[in-house]
Amino acid sequence: MNELTVRAIRAVAVEVPLRFVLGTSAAAVRAAPLLLVDVETEEGITGRTYLFCYVRAAAPAIVSLLGAVEAAVKGQRVVPAERWAQLAKQFRLIGVQGIVRMAMPPSTPPAGTRSRLRLRCRSSNISAARGGRYLLTTVAGWA
Repeated sequence: MNELTVRAIRAVAVEVPLRFVLGTSAAAVRAAPLLLVDVETEEGITGRTYLFCYVRAAAPAIVSLLGAVEAAVKGQRVVPAERWAQLAKQFRLIGVQGIVRMAMPPSTPPAGTRSRLRLRCRSSNISAARGGRYLLTTVAGWA
């Protein structure tokens, strides 16, 4: 498979009603605030994923951070370790935790896997089809 190049990152916030109320120590959760994230590549693969935002108010902030991620990585190869180092440097001043961490790719592929074919997902699964092949990647769609 050829190397992939980031073209665009898009996100849409949705709330999905739950069939049951999820009780936590902080609140009763009746709907799941999610971001639906697409990562488009120059090679025609579009990865799709979802990200659980915990609270509705976090979604716009994460979308804004994804915009900053897109601006930083657009036109670059999809290489998790390289993109992580680049973005960690970019966000060093505010720190790589919370919503910043949620918007970033994984740092490295798990041992024993080929990063272009499969990564273990930290937050959610994403699949991108190309000629009947699927890639599993992570929240920000890094293959």
